[in-house]
Amino acid sequence: MQNLDNLSAREVAACVARRELSAETVARAFVDRVEAQEPGVQAWQHFDADQVIEQAQAVDRAGAQGALAGVPIAVKDLIDTVDMPTTYGSPIY
Repeated sequence: MQNLDNLSAREVAACVARRELSAETVARAFVDRVEAQEPGVQAWQHFDADQVIEQAQAVDRAGAQGALAGVPIAVKDLIDTVDMPTTYGSPIY
């Protein structure tokens, strides 16, 4: 298997759909990278590693459905979501 760093999002999704990679494996690699880089980068307002893993496990249980199933994404803190806090990048929210 190729290193995940060398795969595009479409390639990752295709590997997950073919069950060559589990969504959980992809998610854990993503979590590891975020946790290694975040102290210096400070890009995340909210990051819930457990939620990332749980959602990936759900994809694996249900089977990949959708063009990018199994591909981790980030959501800018300006977009309201049901399962993450939205602060619009400001402590007043």
